[in-house]
Amino acid sequence: PSFKQFGYEPDEWLGIKNMWSDVIHPDDKDWVLAETDRAMEVGEETDYEYRIIGKNGDIFWVHDRGHYYHTADGETVYWQGLMSDITERKTVQEQLLKKLQYDDLTGLKNRRSFVERLEISIEKFKQDESQKFAVFLLDVDRFKIINDSLGHLVGDRFLIEISKRIDNLVKDHGIVARLSGDEFAVLIENAADIAQIEKISQQICETIKATTEIDEYRFSASASIG
Repeated sequence: PSFKQFGYEPDEWLGIKNMWSDVIHPDDKDWVLAETDRAMEVGEETDYEYRIIGKNGDIFWVHDRGHYYHTADGETVYWQGLMSDITERKTVQEQLLKKLQYDDLTGLKNRRSFVERLEISIEKFKQDESQKFAVFLLDVDRFKIINDSLGHLVGDRFLIEISKRIDNLVKDHGIVARLSGDEFAVLIENAADIAQIEKISQQICETIKATTEIDEYRFSASASIG
């Protein structure tokens, strides 16, 4: 009866050959089946988490824990265990992880994520000096005027808009993070040369300077970058 939580009737689940393997999420199927085969062969307990696709298409996270029982000559007789729906716990974990890694307002990486990515680039460069990288620090000039004159809601929407513009510019080359307020950091990975770096920095300044329309307001800003 526990399979009803995924939208399947017990007879439907148990009566169709390979039903269990067919509903495992494609990204998890290979390793789950391989681990299951190994557990069956050696008689070990299974204990893992993976995704199942429900009958209506919903995706469930499950904790699958059990044991295969064998005859004296090694033939698998049956499996006994428990499959628990842990979707809610996984959702909360993902939300907490996202909060640790991303800026709440813009959805960009936050300072912590940026530093972690930068440390990886530094280590790569230490091992291979051809793995060059560049870091930009920038802030929006006179952003306080926008905030004070038009209000924080407009200011926030402006930050969201320019965040999207910068991210679209650099996403193929590296990452952009919001450090605080109107301060951003950009990491360019596998930098080709100074000319490429200068070009990207100019493009960032130009995209911030481009006219922004929010409700009845139409304005532009500039940025300081180094």
